[in-house]
Amino acid sequence: MTRRVAIAVPLTLLLVAFFSPAATIYVEPNGSDGDTGLTWDLAKKTIQAGIDAAVAGGHTNVVVSNGTYNVTASITVAGAVRVETWDPDVSKTIVRRSGGSSPIFNISHASAVVKRFTIANGNVNGGGVRLVDGTLTGCVVSNCTWAPQYGGGIWMSAGTVTNCLITHNDGCYYGGSTGGGGVYMTGGLLIRSTIRNNWSRTYPGGGVYISGGRVEA
Repeated sequence: MTRRVAIAVPLTLLLVAFFSPAATIYVEPNGSDGDTGLTWDLAKKTIQAGIDAAVAGGHTNVVVSNGTYNVTASITVAGAVRVETWDPDVSKTIVRRSGGSSPIFNISHASAVVKRFTIANGNVNGGGVRLVDGTLTGCVVSNCTWAPQYGGGIWMSAGTVTNCLITHNDGCYYGGSTGGGGVYMTGGLLIRSTIRNNWSRTYPGGGVYISGGRVEA
């Protein structure tokens, strides 16, 4: 006869097991990229350093504190990591370009997730997000441009954009011949997102220019 024994496990222990500190790298504006990132007291300063530490250490999560992060080069997410903000208010964690000319986020891994950032001010030759694979979710992409390429806010060839606000992006800056002010798609899935007040000056697709992939409400 088989006996089933019920064992009471405190909820706090279950939570600690599920959200293992060893699986997380922390980032905050006053951190130091010379630290390990394994606790808030030892947080990394830049999002890229947090991602690099996570990939190198086999960690699965990068948690980013609220604040403004200025970038001059793309934040590359090429590993199976989840990069998300600590604050649930998307307006509290801003990543914006202060120099350089490349997309703010470059996401290229099928299991990569970038969640709940405001991504702003991508400039000439550098839009907000280049999505080759992975998922962008819960983000605001605004006031970005990309010329003479395509996609002021987002350029995507695969992956998923979901539950995002894509607004006030320009897919045609300085008179170039490009399209897709908000999103330029050659593949992937754009779903449950709001796309408004984007423009393309001399080419089709102020909101979305699609030559492949799928858009769903």
